[in-house]
Amino acid sequence: MIWSMGTSGLGVGNAFPAAEFNVYHDPHAYKIMLDSGIPITVVGLDMCGGDAMWTDADFEKLSSTNNIGKFVTSAFAKLREFYNNNRSGGHVDNCDAMAMMCVIYDGFVTDSIKCHGSCITEKGEAYGQVIFYQQGFTYDVVDNDFDYNVTLVSGVEKKDYFDLYRQTIMS
Repeated sequence: MIWSMGTSGLGVGNAFPAAEFNVYHDPHAYKIMLDSGIPITVVGLDMCGGDAMWTDADFEKLSSTNNIGKFVTSAFAKLREFYNNNRSGGHVDNCDAMAMMCVIYDGFVTDSIKCHGSCITEKGEAYGQVIFYQQGFTYDVVDNDFDYNVTLVSGVEKKDYFDLYRQTIMS
């Protein structure tokens, strides 16, 4: 089984509105993965917003946890500066750690959707976008004969995320 932190999930991308950064920079590789036949679980950007975003106070708490917390806080310095100046007024997402929490902790994923994932590799406006055709839906523009190759995470324990991450680095 493959766990992937990539795509925008059912939300908006960060490379541009239709694509997430990791996939956008190598959509051919992502397409190969999706077409591999290996069971794939995807944690998209949409799981990393809202209550899952880390605040300046969270980073202060993290920094005082231990050397790992200090390192993580230091590693996020430039990204926090960018977010403070451009995006979210001090709130930062940490999607890679979110994906790891999904893998490590039973019950952290609260909901998921079976889908067929299709990655757009043709140059143009949708380059790097991953389209999720949800099981149980009928779509007019495709033949609907899908292999449902992706479990898309659609719910996580966002409110517990930071504290669980902190506990993890303390152990």
